[in-house]
Amino acid sequence: MGVKVRERKPGEWWIFIDHKGKRKAVKVGSEAAANKAAKKMEEGFATGAVLPVPRTKVLFRDRYKTWLRHHVGQSCEESTAHAYASVWRNHVEEEFGHLAIDTIDNAMIREFYAKKTEAGYSKNYLRNMRNLISGVMALAIEDKITEVNPAARSGKYLKAAKKAKKAEFLTPEEVRLLLGNARGVFYPFFLTSARTGLRQGEVIGLQWGDIDWNGRFLTARRTIYRKMAKITKNKKERRVDMSDQLLTVLRDHKKAMTAEALRKGRPLSEYVFTSSRNKPHEASWIRKVFSNYLKGAGLRQVPFHAIRHSYASALIGNGASLTYVKEQMGHHSISVTVDVYGHLIPGANRTEVNKIDDAGIWKSATQAQPAQFAVVKQAIQ
Repeated sequence: MGVKVRERKPGEWWIFIDHKGKRKAVKVGSEAAANKAAKKMEEGFATGAVLPVPRTKVLFRDRYKTWLRHHVGQSCEESTAHAYASVWRNHVEEEFGHLAIDTIDNAMIREFYAKKTEAGYSKNYLRNMRNLISGVMALAIEDKITEVNPAARSGKYLKAAKKAKKAEFLTPEEVRLLLGNARGVFYPFFLTSARTGLRQGEVIGLQWGDIDWNGRFLTARRTIYRKMAKITKNKKERRVDMSDQLLTVLRDHKKAMTAEALRKGRPLSEYVFTSSRNKPHEASWIRKVFSNYLKGAGLRQVPFHAIRHSYASALIGNGASLTYVKEQMGHHSISVTVDVYGHLIPGANRTEVNKIDDAGIWKSATQAQPAQFAVVKQAIQ
């Protein structure tokens, strides 16, 4: 219990306060200023006078850098780290970066969300903003720089935000037109996407050793993100069945790639789809080619991920169970499959309800009614 002065870093002086069960760390500045403030506080505690705790000089941007390095850098995917960096750069830094961390309050957070909601940002994007702000504040509490996290219970302010767009997908006829416009080595690439539902990075990262020619399936083991091979999104491998058409096309593709490698005097790449430099394709180049093929086929522009949604919708349209779709898509939970694709089977529940009639339950219940009324009539008499 009391007030202590310490130098955390060369020239960086802090006051550590422990009074009546409450602890707080405040960055003051010079050693002289820290000692002066600490002396006044000790005198105030001794006499019972209420003295204001000096404001910390720790800025929000400083704690953000620490949070990004210690939390995001160690526990999040690289893609998530890039998403947070984008949120910080485009939204949070200008609003809170220059502020001392213990001056940020609920009113500021509320106003920030209101402004971003009015600007039309989706609920998911606003949730990333909240996670960043709340994460930085939580770290500040751990370091005893502040005592409250004004963003911890701010989820209620996101209710007015617009929902994320529904998944876009191509109809079977549109997929046929797209594939009909694909040429050369890109036809096997886009057919693989359309017949397996693999994510873009998973198709780019597919290797020949992932294909079981006899079992007629492939195993999604890795994804390519920013030219680096990484484990798949849910951090586990999954088996994906291959259609007869895809199996035939990939066999022919391997023969062509083997012949090309022999002609150029180099070994066959371990990757199924490679550029002219014998390296995996870059995602930006695939998106450009995809856009050109859509345009050439006279189709609307949709994100590459729409092929994945198209695959799932085609399975459901052909009567596949949501459990099978979940396994093929690699969703971590059946609830994800239901949330994204459940609307594609609007008549499913009606079919299940009608099975009660088919089982004769309604008929037997109707026939039982006269006997029940007889019992009631006898009781009345």
